[in-house]
Amino acid sequence: ELESNSQTKLITTTDICNYMKYRFIGIKEEVLYAVYMDNTCKVLRCEEISQGNVSSLTINVRKLTEIALSCNATTVAIAHNHPGGALHPSAEDLQATIHLVETFKNLGIQLSDHVIISGSNYLSLRQSEEYCYVFDGEKKFIF
Repeated sequence: ELESNSQTKLITTTDICNYMKYRFIGIKEEVLYAVYMDNTCKVLRCEEISQGNVSSLTINVRKLTEIALSCNATTVAIAHNHPGGALHPSAEDLQATIHLVETFKNLGIQLSDHVIISGSNYLSLRQSEEYCYVFDGEKKFIF
């Protein structure tokens, strides 16, 4: 959905979650949404990118990139649900996020966050000490 008249700005992870969470209410399979923003974090567009099954989802990097370029986004946040209740990302979630960060970086686009939503709870990969390495390429070991 194009939001060219939107004045909505998504500055924080809480902003992103509040903007995205209602899209997952009652959804029984994993779904990925992306919100595309300009350099002031004003929402340009929000779109469903892919649907999976109850426990997995394919993150379509090509589609995410094409849409980002088509609406001249400089920042993108992605969110998907875990209908089973677990907030921890899968290995595939982490690998796809790393790939997306690198792809976007080469195009001058920032992936601001990847949020996993389950019910009323969420996990921000960017804010997580355990998973933030997907954004900067250096895994931090926590003992």
